[in-house]
Amino acid sequence: MKSLLFSILLISAIFAQTLFDGFNRANNTTIGNNWTENETGVAGAEINNNMVQLNTNSANGREWVYQDVSGQYETTFDNNSQLMSWCFNIRQSFLTPTGFNDGKYGILFVLGATSSDYTTASGYGIAIGKEGGSFPLRLLRFSGGMDAETNFIEIVAGGNYRTNYVSVKVTYNPTTNTWTVYA
Repeated sequence: MKSLLFSILLISAIFAQTLFDGFNRANNTTIGNNWTENETGVAGAEINNNMVQLNTNSANGREWVYQDVSGQYETTFDNNSQLMSWCFNIRQSFLTPTGFNDGKYGILFVLGATSSDYTTASGYGIAIGKEGGSFPLRLLRFSGGMDAETNFIEIVAGGNYRTNYVSVKVTYNPTTNTWTVYA
């Protein structure tokens, strides 16, 4: 199963634009609040105990939710004039999250992408786990889609998070082209 969490929860950028969703609403099989859902399985995406939960019944299922924020800030990150920040909580439930190839389990929080089509998009994201039995939090750049490990370039990785809940803050400074990840 592939669980792709394709969303942007909090972004501060040009003119201090902010998108925030605490998902603090009743349990529902619809995410709501202007989120678009892509569900390949029956289980799909849902609000469960004030969290987005992505469910799939197979290793090749791909579930994601996203929001188009292109009208809120410059989507070419290098063209922004201020520090950009993303803050979110993430957890994946598989004991061996090994990536995004067919038959593998993975989770990705997309910071920004050129398209909502996971098979063609380019962009940046945070993932947990990779092949080889380690479970780091990874900042990744992807090109040509999010559906194969060969499409990802690891920028930085660290820690051992496996199935832990993780609070993450990512910053990008367009002036210096510097990424920082806190977990």
